[in-house]
Amino acid sequence: MENSNLGFKLWLWGLYLMSLTKKGFSALELQRLIGHKRYEPIWLMMHKIRISMGHRDDKYVLDGYIEMDEGFFEGHRKKQDEVATKEMDRQVTAVVAVSRNPVAENKRSKHHPGAKAGYVKMKVVSSLSNKDVGYEATKMIHRSATVMTDGKRCYNSLKSICTAHETIVVRDKKEVSKIFPWVHVAISNVKKKLLGLHHQVKDAYMQNYLNEFCYKFNRRFFGIALFDRLIAAALEKAWYKPNYG
Repeated sequence: MENSNLGFKLWLWGLYLMSLTKKGFSALELQRLIGHKRYEPIWLMMHKIRISMGHRDDKYVLDGYIEMDEGFFEGHRKKQDEVATKEMDRQVTAVVAVSRNPVAENKRSKHHPGAKAGYVKMKVVSSLSNKDVGYEATKMIHRSATVMTDGKRCYNSLKSICTAHETIVVRDKKEVSKIFPWVHVAISNVKKKLLGLHHQVKDAYMQNYLNEFCYKFNRRFFGIALFDRLIAAALEKAWYKPNYG
């Protein structure tokens, strides 16, 4: 709430509404629900909350059996040249990891044939290089984890980061969703949310939207307690300070 002209009640309504549904709201929708006259303060408030969500999730790492893959999300930016300012689309690359929990035989179903999704992490990277992927992987994954990836070279650094790195090269794209089911479900759900709810996202703020998705997914069973937990997350750390550990 620092340097904000929004009232205390508006902040509480913003926190409550952002924790109300797993799909979330656009800034314009939240502005209408709260009844505020201006769009910009509501937009900024939502991004501050999303950054706090990211700081909270950065405290935890994934362990056990993990699926990892890269996701490409449609970003948007303005590019200035000598003639004029142009609107352009740009793919934003993120490393996505999802932990898997085994399912007992008597509880298996069509949607949970052998394992169910545990927790998810998504981090934007500037490139799919060993250095960039390895840097994020060290913050996302516990050393005792077993990570399963495809055959891309950018994941070679995982051999020195986690206990075991399983590589499965998939030739048929139709089989990818069967071998890496949960990581592809997570990527698909984010794309649907960005397109259906926000329509267009600036690439500079992509990580914030991924923070919101991961935070809600990881706490999908919290129910009404999610509001209280979000307040605790928002009070724990200043939104403008990066998480160095």
